[in-house]
Amino acid sequence: MTRTSVVWIGLTCLALAAAAGAGEVSGIVLTTDRTVDASSAETIAAGVCRPDRTPQQNAYSLWKFFVQRNRHKEKAPEIDPGNPAELMNRTGYALCGTWANLWAEAATAAGFQATRVGLQGHWVGAVEYWGDWHTYDIDMLAVYAKADGIVAAPGEIRRLKDPATGQYVLRNGPPVKSFPWYMGSDSIAGVAALYSNASLYKPYEKRPWKWTYNLRLRPGAELTWSWYGDPDIGFACISHLPDVRSKKTYKSLREYLEGDFDYYTQTDGKPTWSWGYRRGGLPGNPLSSWNGINGNGRLTYDLGKDGFRYALQMAESAENLKVEAGRLALADPAKAGVLVLDFALPYPYGDAFMDKPLPAEGLKVELSTPRTKWREVYPRGGVDDDRRIRLFDLVRGQSDVKLRLTLAAGTAPLAGFRAVGVFHHNFMVLPALLTGDNAVSLRCADADALKDDPIHVTYVYDQATDDRKILRHEKVLTFAPGKLTQHIDTGGRHWPLMREIRMVCGGGAPKAAAPAAETGELDWSAAPWEWAYCGVNFWNDFERGDRHGWRGKLTTANTSGGSDFALDNSLMSADGSRQLKLIRYGSFLNRDSRFRCRLFINHVKHLWVYSRNQGDAVYYGKYITDLKQGQWQTVEFAFNDLVSPTDPAKRVENNWFLSNVYMVAPPAEGKENKDVEFLVDDILCYDGELKHDPFQDPAAPVNARAEDLIWTAAPRRDAGE
Repeated sequence: MTRTSVVWIGLTCLALAAAAGAGEVSGIVLTTDRTVDASSAETIAAGVCRPDRTPQQNAYSLWKFFVQRNRHKEKAPEIDPGNPAELMNRTGYALCGTWANLWAEAATAAGFQATRVGLQGHWVGAVEYWGDWHTYDIDMLAVYAKADGIVAAPGEIRRLKDPATGQYVLRNGPPVKSFPWYMGSDSIAGVAALYSNASLYKPYEKRPWKWTYNLRLRPGAELTWSWYGDPDIGFACISHLPDVRSKKTYKSLREYLEGDFDYYTQTDGKPTWSWGYRRGGLPGNPLSSWNGINGNGRLTYDLGKDGFRYALQMAESAENLKVEAGRLALADPAKAGVLVLDFALPYPYGDAFMDKPLPAEGLKVELSTPRTKWREVYPRGGVDDDRRIRLFDLVRGQSDVKLRLTLAAGTAPLAGFRAVGVFHHNFMVLPALLTGDNAVSLRCADADALKDDPIHVTYVYDQATDDRKILRHEKVLTFAPGKLTQHIDTGGRHWPLMREIRMVCGGGAPKAAAPAAETGELDWSAAPWEWAYCGVNFWNDFERGDRHGWRGKLTTANTSGGSDFALDNSLMSADGSRQLKLIRYGSFLNRDSRFRCRLFINHVKHLWVYSRNQGDAVYYGKYITDLKQGQWQTVEFAFNDLVSPTDPAKRVENNWFLSNVYMVAPPAEGKENKDVEFLVDDILCYDGELKHDPFQDPAAPVNARAEDLIWTAAPRRDAGE
């Protein structure tokens, strides 16, 4: 070998090492003009609050934003306690004290004087405006307003009465007492007891955040956010109590993955339930059929992609490696080669894996986190599930993970290597698509970095057609300097039912698949929307592919008026037989409340409807017999007409807190359960006179604000802004 060739090889190895890690795009945030940018407390505040609104309207709007995107579950670990963007993006669940703290911090970012309030066994948020403090319960999803619509101060609630009627406001007041799925008793005594001790903490101050939404991608890397579990391993949950998990002996990998720890019902350190991949439906959620707010995503490093085209650029660092003949080889066969992959994300990992097959010898893979030193995970250390090497024990709950690949001296070139980190996120704050035009924008720390390595984003969603077929759609957007906003028009008739958002750094734009029939389970989760408003406890048209508290199965085969979806009875009993019952989980305060729906029945004897009074735990109901077989019809009843099963003279009364709606349809004479058709659509539960019907006016929730006393309230003359 000549001296010149030696110098050339040395320079080439240095160039390859320098290329590793080059081209990284950092500070990536994807947004739309139809959703709220949740990347920081400040962007949340700016997206929810508006300068042309009153302080109460902004506080009320911020409360609604939070309660539509959170769940009450065990306390998730916080990197930056009090940072609402962190928890909104990473988990979306916490306990009352954390939610009160986060809401107060967001309100502070919006310019309010805000704090949290300690009650008797509970926490709420409070903001100051109009010369007083005002209480917003983010965890119990409740607001208590006075007769003039002004939200009450913490010290007022336990003794608050309407001067015109003498009734407690939390029973008779306008207009929001609780969001419908909250299953608490909501008794006067219970709420008053909570507020018997109200300790107002000092107002928060704006502060810099330790946690920031810093999403970084290297050329060739692919990031995916899903509204579902991971396609390869199912839903990857996060255990926040690994010391408890480690005490249990698991008989199989499946038992380990599907098990978790219940903060409330654990016995001797063992969980009393398990979950699978199903959409992150979190145990402890009062709605067992609510799809949850958590999905999985994945960061993928496929070194062999396009003949190892990006292998060295994907790496944080690389030594003594080169790409040769479509494989990753040692530049100097007499020395070992090392490549490091950085899996740092703003999200916590629930699992990670390396695809098999892997070389039987010559390759060692190690893993490290900020808390742990390098440890071997291949050929020893990981969990082999026959198709991949799993790393769940080592990455669960971590956000900054590195893999180090070492090719021993003399090792043959690597034919392929694919590593996937499966993370946990709250899909309720993702930049989802809505009907019509969506302006999708991308910002990053340095837009010029996109010149050589543009970011390609693929939106994947399902959508019904006019003849009620479901098609899978893919829309690809490419972001480059000068092209940081793109548009996707989903049409105005059918809702886009979100599946995934994929993001790839560098290379050519992926080819979007042609629309194809969706053959999987008909179940999606909608973006947050206004399904409870002044005078309306809940309404469901199912057009957004979400059951919203109803047990049953979405169907396109038979719907009311040609709508996209209806809900089919599909309940099964413990012995596998069919139950002819539809259940809507959730509670509401009865104020001359009525229930209306479109119903299709066939081979049904009658309809039995009932609801549970939380006060005496009695199920009050009535029979409906005037039904038309084999066709869609409107069924409506007043809750005040429901009677006690043991005392027909005792009826439901106003101000009772009713829990759940049950509809039972036994088979007609000579028919069996299997013969019955039982579907429901266009469901509406409202109070008194319905002034704004969402099935007649799509703008009904917005128009109802004119009657919402909280929204229209004004300060007293002796109070300032």
